Formats: sequence, C-alpha cells, structure tokens
Amino acid sequence: MSTDGIVDTVEALRNLAASSVIEASNRADELWERGDRGPDLAYLLAELRARAGRPHDALDLIDVARTGFRRAGRDLDAERCDVGRVAVLDDLGRHDDAILCATAQLARLAVHERSQDIADLEIRVLGNRALCFESVGRYSEAADDYERAVAAAAANGDTLVSAHLLLNRANVLAVLGRTEEALAGLRAAAVTLDESGEREDRVKVAANIGTTLCRRGEYAEGLEWFRRAEQLVEPGTDDEWGIAVDTAEALAGLGAFAEAIARYRTALDALANAPLSWLEGRAWLGLGLCCARTGEADLARTALVSAIDAFQAADNLPSKLTALLELCALEADDPATAQFALDEAKQVLALADVDRSPFHACVAHLKLAELTAGAESERHLRAAHRLATRIHLAPLSMRVEQRLGHYLLARGRHTEASRHIEAAVQLASAMRGELRHRALLRSFPTETASCYEDLVELRLAQGDLGGAFHAADQARSRSLVDLGLAPRRRSESTLADALTAELHVIYNRLLGVEERLDPVLGEQLERRARELEGQLDRAQFELAEVTDPGLAPLPPRT
Repeated sequence: MSTDGIVDTVEALRNLAASSVIEASNRADELWERGDRGPDLAYLLAELRARAGRPHDALDLIDVARTGFRRAGRDLDAERCDVGRVAVLDDLGRHDDAILCATAQLARLAVHERSQDIADLEIRVLGNRALCFESVGRYSEAADDYERAVAAAAANGDTLVSAHLLLNRANVLAVLGRTEEALAGLRAAAVTLDESGEREDRVKVAANIGTTLCRRGEYAEGLEWFRRAEQLVEPGTDDEWGIAVDTAEALAGLGAFAEAIARYRTALDALANAPLSWLEGRAWLGLGLCCARTGEADLARTALVSAIDAFQAADNLPSKLTALLELCALEADDPATAQFALDEAKQVLALADVDRSPFHACVAHLKLAELTAGAESERHLRAAHRLATRIHLAPLSMRVEQRLGHYLLARGRHTEASRHIEAAVQLASAMRGELRHRALLRSFPTETASCYEDLVELRLAQGDLGGAFHAADQARSRSLVDLGLAPRRRSESTLADALTAELHVIYNRLLGVEERLDPVLGEQLERRARELEGQLDRAQFELAEVTDPGLAPLPPRT
C-alpha cells in the first residue's frame, strides 16, 4: 500500500477506535500481519495497545514507529512518538522516567525553528508533563506547566485545546486551594466544549464543575452539574462509573450515606470486570468513609485497605495518604491499635508536602489533633488552621474552625475561642443556605450541629444569657423543620411522615437546644439518626420536591 494510502487507512482506523477499540485493533492487526508495517500503523497499534491496557506492548511499538519515522526523515512525527511514550510511562507508574522524557523533548523542541507544528507539539508535551507532575503530587510544577500550555494554546487561537487544558488543570488548582481559578477555567472550557467538543468532554467538564462547586460548599449548583453529566454519559462506559463515583462523593459530603453507598457498590461491581485502579481506589475510599460514618467498622476497614492497594497500584501518593489517614482514624477507635494508628498518622504527615499538597497536609494535622492531647493537639490544630486559611474550602475551613474553637473553649480560653466558634457558625450557616434540594436537607451533620452547641456554651461561659438564648434560637431556626421538612412541604407518604417526624426530634436533641446529652445517649441517638437517614434515602430520594424551580432531582442510580 502507498504511503498516502496507509496514512488514510490509519486515520480511518483511528476514527473507528473512537467507538470500538477492539474492532479497530483487529483490523490494524490484519494489516500488520499482511506486511504493511510502516511507522504510521506501528504508532496506531501502540495507541490501541495502550488503550487496551497493554502498556509494555505499546512501548515496544512506539520504539518501532519512532525508528521508522527517523529513517524516513519525518522528524516531527518521530517527536510525536515521544508524546505517546510519556503518556504510557505515566500510566505504568514510571513517573520520573516520564518527566525526564518530556523535559528532554521540550529541550529538543526549543532549538527547532519556530513553526505552528512545533508550537502545537510543545503544548502537548507541556500538558503531558503537567499530568505526570500531578501523578506524583508535584502540584505547583503541574500548575506552572498548565499555565504555559494554556497561554501557548490561546496565542495559537486553538480554543478546543485550551479547553482541554483548562479541564485537566482544574483538579491541580483545587488541590492547591485555588478553587476560584479552577472554577473560572472550567466554566470557560464548558462554553467551548458545548459548542465543539465530544460528548465525553462535555461529561467530564460537567462532572468537574460539580465536584469543584461541592468542594467549595456550593452544593445546589454542584448537584445540578452532576445531573447534567449523568444525562450526557453513555451507558455501560467507564464514564458512567466515573460519574457514579463523582455523584456518590457529593452525596456522601451532604450526609446521604445510604444513597452514596449504593452508587459506590454499583460502580465497584462494574469495575470488577474492567478494573481501573484510579477509579477503583476512589470508589473503595468513598465506600470506606461512608461505612465508617454509619458505624460499620469492619466493612469500612476492608474498603479502606482495598483503596490503599488500588492507589498503590496507580502510584497515587496523595490519595493513598488520604486512605491511610482514614484507616488510622478508624484504628484509633480501638484501644488495642490506638498507638499504631498514631504512629502511622505521624508517618503520613512526614510524607505530606505542605507546598505541593496543602489539603492533605491540613487533613493530616486534623487527624493527629484527634489522636493526640494537650499542647501537641493544639499545635496540630494551629497548623491545620494556617493551611485551611490558604486553601479556602468552606467545608474544611468550618471543620478546622470548629475543632480549634472547641479545644480552646474546653480550656476556658473564651476570648480566643470566640473568633473560631463564630467563624465556624458563619461558615455552617452559609453552606446550609446553599441546600435548597429538600431530599438532601434531611441529613443534618452532627459536626455542623457542634458549631451551634459550642456557640451556646461560649455565650453561657461569658455570662451572656441573652446571647445563649439567641444562639439556641439560631440552632433551632436552622433545624430540619425550617430547612424543608415542615409538615406543609413534606411528602404525602405516611412512612416518610413518620420517619421525618422521628428524625426531626432526634436532630433537635442532638442540637442540644432542649437538653444536654450525655455521651452514651448521644451515640445512641446518632446511630438511630443514621438508620433513619438510610430509610429516608430509600423511601424519599426519588420523591423529593424541588424548592428551587431551576434544580431538577438527580435520576436514580441504584
């Protein structure tokens, strides 16, 4: 076959691979066995092998293709082979090798005569190297490469490439605490991809916007973006399971644990037949967190160990650290393993980098504050507070402010405690103001309730009885009855009525606005609240009213 003929055939097979990798691979193999073994076909086969999960075969074929292109004097095509090599090395977990390869390629391209082709290639190399930096947790360097790539794409007038880069960059910026920049970039990418992107791109950008908004505590709009993603996704694809995991994470963050667990299990059942270590790790981690919150310690421990194994296989250190910290916290509840948990948590903190991953470092300090006492606990809380101030994630900031304020309050340091307790209440109130979807308001996190309990206790300690009553009224006014579960707004279902009424009573007691609870009774009430939440997940989730006419309910995923 002529060179032009094989190039056209390869392009046709590449288009076919967009819908069926297996069929494209079969046809390409037939051509290869027939003797058409030019570099174009070799590189296509390398792409197909990589997509089929055969990275070592892909590397061998990349070498064949690169040698063929060099012999034919097609130097730019040979350079394109190294773009693929970097991606495959990263998939194999050989991140340092991938970064070295990309860095060497950028040096070679820098001495080339400037042209459109060279500029396009540099953009791709920078984007690939940024992904490699992200894989090893070098987020600042990843962000720098993305900035360079986005600027170069904009200069070239390539809006579609720029949109893809903004999409990939968002997670890095979010980890660095630059969520406003991440969100602005994602919204810009969404406009471009809605006009000219593929369905897969539109799914990804919708899910990323949803994730970023929920991280910021802006749940209502975030869940609307998840709904859009679910409508766009193609059933039976990796994207479907990815969206299931994304949505489960958002629901778990809102306390809808039963619904989140169902979605995690659905995704894991599908992934058992088509394993993707990066997605499996997220699903196992989420399942472990939910099981821990619902008091199922053994199931949580099994899921968290599975998450650690999956993240280890994907060489994903930041996520592995998160799973390890959660496992440490779980083990700390057992006196027999408490010291082990403490030692492991300290080791995790030693591995966390406050500049490249301030979020993980902040969470590590919070965990250690829980596992230690006295001055050491305060030291970790202060460190977490400094990091949370940099990160600007409302849910994390609320947690840090509440924990530090509670610590200071318990030690009679009322002046210091006041600033943190009031900040926690303000953050809690602002976040709950975002929750207009009635089905998600039924879960009232006890950590949020603790903010108001601390405020009541602070006012009493200050001798401000009027302020204490006002704080109690604040807590009551933010209870479920005023957040969408009043009789005039709830479901007509008799079962839902009964569950809602009992849950409302329990939450009022947990808020402490009617009585002070001893710890044993508090644990019993929290356990019963979780049971009721699970029943409401099953009975009401699909029947929820929409108080905001612009927000439709999420479709079922169980």
